[in-house]
Amino acid sequence: MKDNLEGIRIGTAGYSYSDWEEIFYPEGVKKGGEKIKHYLKYFNTLEIDSTYYRILQPGYFWFLVKNTPKDFLLTLKMHQNITHHRENFEDTRKDFNNSIKPLIQTEREFIVLFQFPYSFRFNLENLEYLRRISIEFDFKKAIEFRNYSWDNKEVYDFLKENNFIITNVDTPKVKGLFPSDVNKITNSIGYFRLHGRNKDKWWKPGEVHERYNYEYSDDEIENEIKKRILKMVKKLKMLVVIFNNHYQAKAVRNAIKLKKSLSE
Repeated sequence: MKDNLEGIRIGTAGYSYSDWEEIFYPEGVKKGGEKIKHYLKYFNTLEIDSTYYRILQPGYFWFLVKNTPKDFLLTLKMHQNITHHRENFEDTRKDFNNSIKPLIQTEREFIVLFQFPYSFRFNLENLEYLRRISIEFDFKKAIEFRNYSWDNKEVYDFLKENNFIITNVDTPKVKGLFPSDVNKITNSIGYFRLHGRNKDKWWKPGEVHERYNYEYSDDEIENEIKKRILKMVKKLKMLVVIFNNHYQAKAVRNAIKLKKSLSE
């Protein structure tokens, strides 16, 4: 099954967590460059989530360019001003585009993930907002919906027409969430995010990390997730698989198990 790995990129949402130290990162590996070097031994893609919280300086992306090989796929989460607060659109667009200039200037392949909140529901106004995004951001764009109302043919047709990548997800089976059994293709590139299945903590986590405090079992990896991936990748040029169950490096363990299973 090794041939299936060629079109699959596997990685994690974030990499520089203190609670990964001495679990994934060896003792003494604490600096960003050291962590990236170690991360590269295992994975061929990385999702940068800190871009959701703040506009990073271009210097950070120069750091990534210099410390990762050219064929290493970077994905970035769009800033919350665009997806959650929907304010200062033009200023945020300009600042975000300026921050990622190193990726553009060095012709690095990257994808930007627009992850919308549960409150973002399917309606004409929001569909037009997505159309604005498709026009004003000139790079590969993945869309992740949290609300179930986006699971309909009109949406998938719209995403295809506007060159969006639909993000398929694995989440708990909670009423109202975008369903986990959706395996849609809207682009030659696919995106698959695994958030864990911590149903009891999804809506009201005591701490934010508790929502993603879940480790997939070997059976779930082998008999559910792997099968979904192999089904999707047949129709794609590339499939990006990101584990977001990052608490205490559970994403790392699951991603490594998936890689091993796919290579057998």
